[in-house]
Amino acid sequence: MLLAAACLSRVALADLTLATAVTPNPVEPGESFMMALTVTNTDTFDRSDVVLSLRYPEQLSALAYRFASDGGVCAPGNVYCDPNETLAWSLGTLRAGEGRTVTVPPSVLADVPSGSAVDFARIEVTDSSGGLVSASYVLPVVADRALELAVTEAIEPVQPGGDLSYRLSYGHSKASAQVTDAELELKLPAAVSLVSASGGGIYADGYVRWALGTLGPGEGGRQEVVVAVDASVSPGTALEAQARLSAASQTDSVIRELTRVEAEAPLRLAVEAAPDPAAPDELARLALTVSNVSAFARSDVTLRLRYPLGLADLRNAYISDDGTCSAFGNAYCNPMEWATWSLGDLAAGAGVTVTLPPNIASDAMAGALVSLRPVATDSSGLHVESGRTILVGESSLELAVAEARDPVQPGDTLTLDISASNSQPSTSATGLRLELPLPPHTGLDSVSGGGLLQGDRLVWDLGALDASEVAQRRVLLTVDPAAPLGSLLASQARLTGAGRPEVRDDMVSRVASEVPLRSIIEVRDPEFAAQPGDTLDTWLTVESLSSFARSHVMLHLRYPEYLDALRNDFISDEGGCEAFGNAYCDTREWAAWTFGSFAATGLEEVDLPPVVSADVVPGSLVFFDATVSDSTARSRAEYVFPVGTIVDEPAPADAFRLQVAVSGNGTVTSAPSGILCPGACGADYLAGTAVTLAAEPGTGASFTGWSGDCVGANPTCSLDMAAARSVSASFQGGDTPVERDTPWQVAEIYIATMGYAPDNDGLQYWVDQIQTVVAWTPDTVAQSFFDQPLVQAQYPESAGFGPFIDALYRNIFGRGADSQGYDYWLAELQSGRVSRDQMINALINGGWANPSPEAQEDMQRFGNRVQVGLAFARYQAENGISYNQLSFDDQSALRQAGYDVLLNVTADAATRDAAIASIPGLLGPLAD
Repeated sequence: MLLAAACLSRVALADLTLATAVTPNPVEPGESFMMALTVTNTDTFDRSDVVLSLRYPEQLSALAYRFASDGGVCAPGNVYCDPNETLAWSLGTLRAGEGRTVTVPPSVLADVPSGSAVDFARIEVTDSSGGLVSASYVLPVVADRALELAVTEAIEPVQPGGDLSYRLSYGHSKASAQVTDAELELKLPAAVSLVSASGGGIYADGYVRWALGTLGPGEGGRQEVVVAVDASVSPGTALEAQARLSAASQTDSVIRELTRVEAEAPLRLAVEAAPDPAAPDELARLALTVSNVSAFARSDVTLRLRYPLGLADLRNAYISDDGTCSAFGNAYCNPMEWATWSLGDLAAGAGVTVTLPPNIASDAMAGALVSLRPVATDSSGLHVESGRTILVGESSLELAVAEARDPVQPGDTLTLDISASNSQPSTSATGLRLELPLPPHTGLDSVSGGGLLQGDRLVWDLGALDASEVAQRRVLLTVDPAAPLGSLLASQARLTGAGRPEVRDDMVSRVASEVPLRSIIEVRDPEFAAQPGDTLDTWLTVESLSSFARSHVMLHLRYPEYLDALRNDFISDEGGCEAFGNAYCDTREWAAWTFGSFAATGLEEVDLPPVVSADVVPGSLVFFDATVSDSTARSRAEYVFPVGTIVDEPAPADAFRLQVAVSGNGTVTSAPSGILCPGACGADYLAGTAVTLAAEPGTGASFTGWSGDCVGANPTCSLDMAAARSVSASFQGGDTPVERDTPWQVAEIYIATMGYAPDNDGLQYWVDQIQTVVAWTPDTVAQSFFDQPLVQAQYPESAGFGPFIDALYRNIFGRGADSQGYDYWLAELQSGRVSRDQMINALINGGWANPSPEAQEDMQRFGNRVQVGLAFARYQAENGISYNQLSFDDQSALRQAGYDVLLNVTADAATRDAAIASIPGLLGPLAD
């Protein structure tokens, strides 16, 4: 049953805009909801004295306005917002191209009838100019909502030309009968193009859709969509997406998600949440990481999290880094309060991870969603947001990813230990599959337990785990030496099994310039796994990697779940827990050791002997989390120790690489999966695997044949992976927009590599080589480019592959590399499977072969740029401009003109024609 989306009307005030979003939608009588109001300034100048206000509707309960974010207040002298009062936010100055999102969590009165609505009839924004922006919002009320839906973004704001990741979570929260014909859809905003959609989502007409089928009570799931924001989107724009969850005979859930576009985002923010799903009363592990990726310090950094519905009250004493909730002064975080951390100054490239360990509320319904949406701010008025949602539900599969150390430095090895287990008594878990996408800015060093790299993700087929069995895998990743300081290495592991809900766990590690202190956690006895009642001989090592003494050094360990309370007397080196003054360490408390001064390159060890609780279910995972810090630095370590039986890793199996290159308008796919390319791609397969490749021509194209380890013109080819294989597939004809003759192909390589239009001397040299020397091809030209001093200066080896990958994407597609593409090409280049010249032609050929509307628009833009580049070279030839005979300064001027002439060329032919018309003005001075 369709439900009308909330109405929204606007009256323009220059370029100040207002948009509204509510979760959940619809809402039930007596239910709380979250309302987000986004104001953005798309103008070229600042807007001052900006005030946002709304008339508080009569269908809502009175709200203590301390729950409103960003200092929202109602009538003076009254601490509550009552119906028909005005709730107002004084936002001050909104700088050009920036915006602000404020939130408020009202509750619907219990006696509001189903079928009615909460009417926000007047929402307004004013500024010092006296103008007005107004909107309205109608929120439907229903008696019995069964479908739950939430949408979050990985990071907000996003930048023009950057990627935007939507995370959709859904559930069936009623204990009644199953729902059928469930469908999930996401309507994409204008001015974005689809990069990827998880779970077989089908894209058509601006929507991504998933046919979910039947959802039983308490069932749910998650999907992710990544889009690329057009580079032409103006800072200050609010991108509006809309998600819808529907099912037969059910009221639709409809969520509007607003994302601000700003020119820069100097802070990064990420959320880790586990377990997911999480059962009522189950202990959750939450971590929030904020990092400074800018080149200068950020002052007065504050991190806030609205403590969400669905979590039990949490003592402030359990929150790390002096985080606190203070709305009620009761030493607890209660739902809808703000948990706040005052982090002070963050140096360039620095960051902080804070943690909190709430329980899921005992009355949370299976299938409900717990939404975490932290906000980071600084003294400049910057607002950065991230999001993560936990699905409430039971799961007998356990999953934990532990980072041996955080942060890491560029070029370091990042070690991830992954534990997967079956904690359901007397029942085997079968068909288990573990996946881990490679984090950005990393390449694979090694992987244990038969893990295979399929595209950008590691995959393990774990098979079956009997009750209490645990599988452990280790991954070693190399951090890109060119990884930007402050960037976040984030990923999410996923464990699936036959008839079991998918389980997820997050990992986030920061990239830092130095790591002067680190800690190591290990259980030395028992050696591999514990049983209920066992004592864990637990050691923590603190090591200084600094060349000078450190002061005020402290070590903190969050005392894990599944362990008996431990007397402080049993903890070495005067460590202990003091939150409750009871001489014991209890679950969730901080055990602390104070070292004071620490010698350069010094090392200290402390130990404690906790006992595994007698009632712990075998298959449970004991998660240790420690932080070592001093007056200027901090680092974390994580460690997982299983309760149960370790399953031996399979003997290392030989795996071989299958590399595929495609030329022309077509695609090659594989069974089993792993190969999906136009362009170039590859995958690892176990020795002896039978792989079938299928060549699929693009529109109007034909398959002409295989070469390499496949031969002939049959569109399918079967390979026995008894060794590494390399295959090429060729297509001809089709909808390639232009005839790519030799000058065209050379200009493509030139523009893709250098980012500016070619000089005619260079262009003709490469064209002549191809046309007169049999051995020369466009691939040879691309390879020879890297022998040229200008290219070597633009892409020095010391910079790593990251800048090269990003430059190619921008020069060809007009946008930065998406995370999946970046990670794939980084791994290919670092491993040596693909060279830089091969990547250039693979991206170009893959772009022309891709039939999607987004790719066709990208390549229309690139084709227009090539036409401008050829006209640029032709003008030089016709007017006697020889690059080789110009002075150094004039050569520089010609290269700058080549850059300028392409700067505003888009897929619109008019921009191409305008650029060509500008060439005489740009090059005329060099022809005199």
